[in-house]
Amino acid sequence: DLYIIERLYSVAYTLLIITKNTLKNIEFKKKLINLIWKIEFKDKNNTKINYMIRYYALKIIEFGQKNKFCKCDFINLNKIKFNSKFYEKRVNSSKELKKKYDINYNSDPDIAKSIIYSSVVSYGDFTRYIIGTNFKSMFKWSGVRYRDKSKKLKEFDLKLAESWIFNKVMKLGWTKELHGNYDYKKSRNTNFRSTKKIERIGKKYQWLAHFEFLARVMDNYYVKNSYGQLRY
Repeated sequence: DLYIIERLYSVAYTLLIITKNTLKNIEFKKKLINLIWKIEFKDKNNTKINYMIRYYALKIIEFGQKNKFCKCDFINLNKIKFNSKFYEKRVNSSKELKKKYDINYNSDPDIAKSIIYSSVVSYGDFTRYIIGTNFKSMFKWSGVRYRDKSKKLKEFDLKLAESWIFNKVMKLGWTKELHGNYDYKKSRNTNFRSTKKIERIGKKYQWLAHFEFLARVMDNYYVKNSYGQLRY
């Protein structure tokens, strides 16, 4: 479960930083760092396609390199590249997605699915502030792929992001039969602004899809800087 792995890597990185370098701790840290390197980077084709997992894994390796705890091959953290693909299919419009996934309000499970749709594709906070449709110019990546012949700057189409992420949520396995009633109850019985709420299962899949989307974009598109220039 990538959701759990990401949290474990986060905890592992935190422990590396906050624990003292006693002889016993150093041996543990060396084992941990080299294990993460073996799992994630010894063969870059096996690196998980998840932005946050990569982030914490790279921070763990960075810590190991700085403290000379890492027996692994040197990784230039500023130039490392991964090999995931991003298939830029035609963007599904909101109407097409509604029809494709039969978005309706006929039952509690159906409403639960419509909540995912609203969150990712319509006017929910997830699309506005996480995907970033409220601040399109702030999206880190350009719409120019590494393979494109023309390097003229263009903005990334966040409608593609919405469509890709919503399709991925469904492909990850969310169904109204398995998760609909649970998610509906959570959405009805939760203080939406609380920091201690139990999230919908659909929201878990939204985050997983979002972090995979970011990883694939990172592997295939130029970043844009504040001067409108392209860089890796």
